[in-house]
Amino acid sequence: MNAFSSLFLFILLRTLTYITTGYMRIHPCTFACGTKTKPYTTATWDSSRYNPDLEPPPLDLQQLTGDEYDRECLKESDYRVFQSFMNPKVPGPVVIATRGKYTAIASGLHCAVISWGLEAHLVGMPTSVYDAITAVSHPGKNPDIKKRNKLRTFLIPPEFIEPDSKPLKKDEDTRSVTTFLAIITPTWVWTICDFSRLVRFHIISLSRVWNKEDLSPSSELWPVIWSKLKCGPDWRYEYELVRPYLDAWRLSILDKQSDRCIAHAMEDDSMTFSPFGKHLISDGLHYLGIYPGMPAFSICESDSLYEALVSGLSSYICFLFSAKTLSLIAVRMNSLNPFAFNVNADTEYTNFYMLVFRKGYSNVPVALFNRFVEQGLLDPNHTIGKLFYLSILINDPLRKFVVLPVWIRGKFYTVIRAKVPDNWTGGNALLTAEDHRQAGYVTTIGPENFHETKANNTNLKGEIKGHPGRPAKASIPHISCLFVVSIIVYD
Repeated sequence: MNAFSSLFLFILLRTLTYITTGYMRIHPCTFACGTKTKPYTTATWDSSRYNPDLEPPPLDLQQLTGDEYDRECLKESDYRVFQSFMNPKVPGPVVIATRGKYTAIASGLHCAVISWGLEAHLVGMPTSVYDAITAVSHPGKNPDIKKRNKLRTFLIPPEFIEPDSKPLKKDEDTRSVTTFLAIITPTWVWTICDFSRLVRFHIISLSRVWNKEDLSPSSELWPVIWSKLKCGPDWRYEYELVRPYLDAWRLSILDKQSDRCIAHAMEDDSMTFSPFGKHLISDGLHYLGIYPGMPAFSICESDSLYEALVSGLSSYICFLFSAKTLSLIAVRMNSLNPFAFNVNADTEYTNFYMLVFRKGYSNVPVALFNRFVEQGLLDPNHTIGKLFYLSILINDPLRKFVVLPVWIRGKFYTVIRAKVPDNWTGGNALLTAEDHRQAGYVTTIGPENFHETKANNTNLKGEIKGHPGRPAKASIPHISCLFVVSIIVYD
């Protein structure tokens, strides 16, 4: 699903700047508990640089505000360390940085480094709404009764359930939201939510307030921030560090001399290809006109193909995380509902920034279409690598793109129809890809496709025409707007 927890947030986060002043709070009652054979830790804390005397003295459990199950969790040894995060904290500037698929959010003396998993995302809401939602927790939906009572969740007020959206079950009066961490300001709160409970975060605390310089690549704390995660350099502002990783990856591919395909070879090395998951690998290779089942060795043994891959992927990342993308996707909504589904942002992202992954068709730019044609990649009777006689190209300067169907070949999404050599992955069977917009209320890809917002979608038939002249209700920041205060990046 969303590597945009990574992806869009998401990874779309280019902002390294002050937003406002706030402090951090967590909700231990929602933490995943794992099993005896498969433990799972939602949160960890590095307090080695922290002086607790700099913050208000900790309250005892009965004095703590908030949900009683949060207080009960703090009695357990696994959660006791987080008691201070139930107290009011010293506020400070909210500062954000990203690296690959991960995000660091600092406020006051504390910085949370977030691994988003598949379903984690941000939801912004007025502080009064957050206080009302998190005042009382409720049992989760785990089929195990004991776990259900331990894995808590919070109810979404009925007024935030959109009419004509996903029907409630017979035993439900409303939906729920599972909140793990919040950045609280006087009037606004950003919460990290994840109904699947796969989100993980590592808190690093200092004996002073975090600032913007701390979350920059030149900071002494930069390697400390990301040390808990398997996180390589970022392709946008640490590209000079990426290149040695790429060259080492190339040498390892050449040493192995295997038929491992390029898509899988990229997945295998998350340190080198830090922003790339299945989604970005599929779309990035399409952007370059490369069949994802092509052996990585065939690319790495050729200097020209290797350099084209490296420079092309860098260009793709710059295209995907550009200021233009932010201006279209991270937009303000005219709704007071923090869980509203933003149809326009979802449509813009699907049409222009999703290329082939989970799509039924692709708008292929004419230049890329012509490249496919020149190489015979759209001819189902041609075998890649064999001599191909040039077909007619499109030379109309007014033509911007060509609509092509997307095919599933093995597990790859591609518009390429040509046959492949026997040692390539994916085979020659062509299956029509199902567009993610046909998945109903199932969460899929993009900044709006998360559990709480997708359930509020009233437009599943794809009728996206608005009503001209509709007066604005209010100007409320969309969840992504936390990161769109400026477009200052380390280029």
